[in-house]
Amino acid sequence: MQIILIGYREWALRAFSYFKNLLILKSTEDLNIFIEKNQSNKELCLIFAGWSKIISPEIIDRFICISLHPSDLPRFRGGSPIQNQKINGIKKTKLTAFRMNSKIDQGPIIFKTDINLDGHMSDIFCSLEKATIKTIKKIIENPNKSFLKGVSQDDTEATFFKRRKPHESEITINELTTLSAENLYQKICALEDPYPNAFIKTIDNKKLLLKFVEIE
Repeated sequence: MQIILIGYREWALRAFSYFKNLLILKSTEDLNIFIEKNQSNKELCLIFAGWSKIISPEIIDRFICISLHPSDLPRFRGGSPIQNQKINGIKKTKLTAFRMNSKIDQGPIIFKTDINLDGHMSDIFCSLEKATIKTIKKIIENPNKSFLKGVSQDDTEATFFKRRKPHESEITINELTTLSAENLYQKICALEDPYPNAFIKTIDNKKLLLKFVEIE
């Protein structure tokens, strides 16, 4: 079985660089071109890390497609999982490897690896990078590939969140007067680059961007 690594985020590419002999694809276009050029019957395992684009049903049905989702599935399915978890006070979670199907983040779970969501995005990306390497190594080194079938998720435990929009990064007057320093710190950290930064809207309709904060 040939393993292909697919992703475009910097932390994912850093993790991928650990695997010198595996092919890395960085876009849907690259993936489509690769598949068109390789029409053999060789079994492929496609591993998507930090991926937020729709994959065609034809690819999911034809190959072993594994997504690495940074939440303890079935909780926090959907978009912006890191931001939604941090803003909801979660500091420890999982990188869940699951078998992709036609439903968003609802495929059978293969296994989970611990990740840390506390603090700044640079720390979180470092944790994600290490967990991604560990996950891919486990897939490569496991001689019994039947484990890739996974175990069905418990839908009764599921929660779903939409992808956050830039306007939701505003720190409102109500938040400043009702939330603790820790709560505000975690929200602002969740919105550090490369995400739409937290901001305060001023009386002259300007935005003060909060790119990096600490608690004193």
